Amino acid sequence: MLKKLLTIILVLLLAAPAYAFMPDGLVGDWKLTGQTIQRQGTIIDRAGTTNPGTVFGAPAIDFDGTDDKAAVTTEWDALGGHRYAVLAMRVYVADVAATRVLYTERHNNTVNSRILARFQATDELRVYARTGGSAHSSTYFTTNAALAQDAWHSLLIQIDAEGDTITFWDNGQVVAATGNAQAFFQDTFAADVPSYQGFGLDASGNNDFTGRMHWIGWGGLDTPLTIADALRFHENPQAWLTQSGLDAFWFCKDAALAGTADNGEGTAGRDLALTNAGWDVTDNGGNAYANSGGAGDSFTAGKRWFDGTDDYVSVANAASLVFGTADFQIHAWVSISNTGADPETILEKGDDSNEGWRIQHNAGTITFAADINRINLSGGAVPDNTPTLISVLRTGSDASLLINGASVSTDASATKDITDTAASTIGKGFGPSFFTGDIYRVRIGTGAKTIVQGTADAKAIFEQGPYK
Repeated sequence: MLKKLLTIILVLLLAAPAYAFMPDGLVGDWKLTGQTIQRQGTIIDRAGTTNPGTVFGAPAIDFDGTDDKAAVTTEWDALGGHRYAVLAMRVYVADVAATRVLYTERHNNTVNSRILARFQATDELRVYARTGGSAHSSTYFTTNAALAQDAWHSLLIQIDAEGDTITFWDNGQVVAATGNAQAFFQDTFAADVPSYQGFGLDASGNNDFTGRMHWIGWGGLDTPLTIADALRFHENPQAWLTQSGLDAFWFCKDAALAGTADNGEGTAGRDLALTNAGWDVTDNGGNAYANSGGAGDSFTAGKRWFDGTDDYVSVANAASLVFGTADFQIHAWVSISNTGADPETILEKGDDSNEGWRIQHNAGTITFAADINRINLSGGAVPDNTPTLISVLRTGSDASLLINGASVSTDASATKDITDTAASTIGKGFGPSFFTGDIYRVRIGTGAKTIVQGTADAKAIFEQGPYK
């Protein structure tokens, strides 16, 4: 039996590729299929959490900071008898000096806040809570650090009536917060039908929200959230909301972009009505709703289709993504649906006529350029609508462009010092030049490997297929 087991292990070892694309060589790994099938604004960097991609292609409610709101059409008591109140939202915080209200739930003829979530003028997130009627003093917790402006945040807020605490998670991570040392008055939330429930509008002041929101959830729970919930909400909020147990959750699934239906229990009256606020289909790049089809697999629906108009992913600059003169590998699984078009950009970082690089296709031919004449690779004849692995390798002064693991172009003078610190983009380049088709996965590594080893990596990735 032992001999048989050792034989099986030996066979498996011999079958493994000699040079697998090892995780320790990865500095970026963005998978646009699998768990990211509902776009939430972020694609996780599977090489770590340091280089996430921001998705442009999902519509969001836009608030101008003046009089915009998204209010529940018929208020209901989501918290009565529950220990925890939970607010979930993907939110873009615009740069504005004033205090900004995210959500408010009022009772007693809108005079008192039962729940109030807002950004302070100093950009800390503060949440107030009452557990009873208007005579009860409010408790609040404030994050110890400011949250970045002009950036998307996956926020989960949990108010614990029994524990007298409020917990914050941002982009899958715990955010430290400090309370005002007032205990709640009871261990569960009192039954109370609010007189107002709404997002973005300060019902009694001038602290209206400026920014954008999508994938919103609200309700009471009896089981506490964990950091696993925060991570799942950050990576795939639609899937998380569906199984969260919250009373209601909202995201755009209306073809007319006219309103937001409650996608939770489907209870009449829990839809959001937009007043002055509208769907942002420009700044956020989205022109489709969450359940759209779009060429079979719509990127704006959270799958992998890029429409050639405004869909793309932006990855903020990081030191690990600046190659310098180091060796590097780039592997991208794509399916081009417009090979007869003018050059369309698949991947780009900065200006390829200066210190950056880009991968493009033109009539099915793939090009990689860095400083134009310093690294210049071209070849391919890639067919339409066919999953294709594009790989670019550099070791020292040698560079190679590969299609499906086979070299189609080489450059023996690839000494370019690639130092551009611009954001990396997937599906968009200068001009802008947008990509049409599918992009399944992009991997970037800076491990020191020879061209032979990098070619073995490309062959192994090709054999795995586009969905791995």
